[in-house]
Amino acid sequence: SDLEVQRTGCGALWCLAVNDENKITIATLGGIEDVLKALRTHPSDLEVQRKGCGALWNLAVNDENRIKIATLGGIEDVLK
Repeated sequence: SDLEVQRTGCGALWCLAVNDENKITIATLGGIEDVLKALRTHPSDLEVQRKGCGALWNLAVNDENRIKIATLGGIEDVLK
């Protein structure tokens, strides 16, 4: 929940999720849930929101990830 850790983690996942294999690995290891938790925990922090949305953007290129993000409430989180 530490703000700087969340900023760095979301940024790292944003970068790592450019790779197709990483998209699957990140989702399998709970990365989507972690990004959504960061967005929900720090709703007023612009950096967490920007990097978290960037990570979701890259992860959502994968069809299964896109469904998972929506199922977990990610669309609502992004629209807040």
